[in-house]
Amino acid sequence: MSDIDPQQWALAYCHPREEFRASDSLEHAGFTVYLPITRVWKRPRYSTKRVLCEAPRFDRYLFVGMQEDMLWRKILVSPGVASLIANSANAPALLPPKLIELVREQVAAEPQPEARAKRPEFK
Repeated sequence: MSDIDPQQWALAYCHPREEFRASDSLEHAGFTVYLPITRVWKRPRYSTKRVLCEAPRFDRYLFVGMQEDMLWRKILVSPGVASLIANSANAPALLPPKLIELVREQVAAEPQPEARAKRPEFK
């Protein structure tokens, strides 16, 4: 995520499980991207142990910073992006920066799961 503070934000809808790919491709294209991340316990396929990993807080959605002079159609052709949430005029529905700040505060205030302590080994 870059330090540019965009005026408004658009909401991108991603292909299934491609939020990280979309975020990387949009950042490479020069957009400011915010992908809220949370830590969750997941059980890998065919395993009995659980693993602590990072996952997007909102499945299939990420926030893209929009400047006045940016072409929003470049977002649509980025790998991993399925579409933009649009208004009735078929233009991207823009979100105010205050909403993004509220999401960032909620993510920061959320208690994160911690790794469990290992059991002591008995000899």
